[in-house]
Amino acid sequence: MKEPHPIYLHINYFENRYPLEEAFAHTRKLGCTGIEVRDRDRSGAIALDDYLALTARLSREHGLDIVYGCRVETTDPDPAKREASIANFHKVLEHARRNGFQLLNVFTGILMAPGLRFSKAGSTLATEDDWRVSTEVLSEAAAKFPTLTLAVETHSGYLHDLAEECARLLCRVNRPNVRANLDFGNIHINRRGTSWRESLNALKGSIGYLHLKNVRTGPDREEGDFDRVPLSEGDLDIAAMLRDLQAAGFTGPIGLENTMKEDKLPIARADLRYLRECLGGLIPECGDLTHPAQSS
Repeated sequence: MKEPHPIYLHINYFENRYPLEEAFAHTRKLGCTGIEVRDRDRSGAIALDDYLALTARLSREHGLDIVYGCRVETTDPDPAKREASIANFHKVLEHARRNGFQLLNVFTGILMAPGLRFSKAGSTLATEDDWRVSTEVLSEAAAKFPTLTLAVETHSGYLHDLAEECARLLCRVNRPNVRANLDFGNIHINRRGTSWRESLNALKGSIGYLHLKNVRTGPDREEGDFDRVPLSEGDLDIAAMLRDLQAAGFTGPIGLENTMKEDKLPIARADLRYLRECLGGLIPECGDLTHPAQSS
């Protein structure tokens, strides 16, 4: 039986414990559509071209689709560094286009305050120039690669940290293939974050990818006071969120992630089992699975 949504496992289930080759093999064994990987080798030991070739080869060997998580330094004050980052971004996009990978998870330049003060970072620090450059870079990329879906993640430390700010960026870019990656776990740990329903409404009709994880915040919701937990635990009602998404017409891919420090392969198995249980309670006919980058 086909799953109602394509499911991707984030590489952070495997990082610091499993080599890339094993991450692909485990993801395949777990029956996922694909894997989300970085847009570069985090250690810096593998050159970009070699890293992209390696991931494409592993994709073919294991029959997995790939989502590349791409950060383009639109907020770097150094024009040379900014241009170099944009060039690498386009190189990854061209590689994805050439290899038939349709969906990319996208971040603009980081805007972080000291510590984990998420509410004082990201869009709070963004200047009009940051918005202008980010808009121009994403617009240019979307026009150059119209067959790719660029999903901008709601993530602390970026100008698109909250749903409303992400919607603002999508409106400014105004390209049909620039969508949102709604990650409510990230919004939930930001004091300025709106409720699940408000966040969903802000991005309704614009969601091209969904990141799912769960967190447990401290009793006082102090800034940075949260624990990373398995999908079935924590503050977020994943089953209710999925029901709301279905009602909103979302038919796109789901990416699971977890950044707990222990061996996360058993957690990946449990998270997938829980997600499939939740999805099993929904209407099976949720969309065309032959186009994993599409959504409502």
